[in-house]
Amino acid sequence: MRSGVRALFRKIQESSSQNRQKVSHAQTSKEAELKPEVTETIRSITWKKQKDKIAEWDGSDKPEYYGRCSKDQCDLSPTTGVLVMKGLKREDEWTYSAEINGKTSQEEFLVTVLDPVSKPIVTTSCNETQCILTCVGEETKHTKYSWKENNETVKEGNTLMVEKSGEQSKSYTCVFSNPKSEEHTFHSYTSHHCVHFNASSGLRVNS
Repeated sequence: MRSGVRALFRKIQESSSQNRQKVSHAQTSKEAELKPEVTETIRSITWKKQKDKIAEWDGSDKPEYYGRCSKDQCDLSPTTGVLVMKGLKREDEWTYSAEINGKTSQEEFLVTVLDPVSKPIVTTSCNETQCILTCVGEETKHTKYSWKENNETVKEGNTLMVEKSGEQSKSYTCVFSNPKSEEHTFHSYTSHHCVHFNASSGLRVNS
C-alpha cells in the first residue's frame, strides 16, 4: 500500500516537473520577453505557439519567422534563446514553448495581454463619526485595489473606513492596478462632511 502511494507521488512530481509554466504579463501594443532556461550552447532553437512554429534558428545566418512572428513582429536571439514579441494583441494570449537543440523544453510560457487600467472613481459616504471611501474602476482580469494613507499602503480592497477624530489632517489615495499599469485617484473632504473631488491634493481627512 505504501509503495503504491509513493509511486503515485513520484508520478505527480514527474508530471508537474514536465509542465513548469511561467506567466508573462504584458501590456497591449507593447512587448513580451520570453526567456528559456539554457544549460548548453544553443545550436538550434524553435519557438512554438501551442503546436505552431513562429520562430526558428537552425544554426545558419539568421532566424526565420512565421505566423504571428512574421513581418518584423518578433526578435529571436540565437545566443540566449530569448524571444521578444512586439505589438501584442489579445490573440497573442496563449501558451508558448521552446525546443532547444532538438529537445523540447520542460517549461511553458503563458502570455497574458493586459489593457492599461482605467482611472478609478472615488465616492464617500459619511456620518458623524466616520467616512467610508469606495473606489471603482473598470475591472478586468488581474486588476486590484489598494489604499494609501500619506503615501503608505494601509489596505487592500476597494473600500476604506476612516474614523473622524482629533485634528490631524491625513491624505488618502486609491490605487487601481494590474501587473503592468496603475492609476491613482484622490478625493478631499473635511472631518465633518464630504467635499469635492480634487485630483491634485488627495483625499484629506481631518482625524
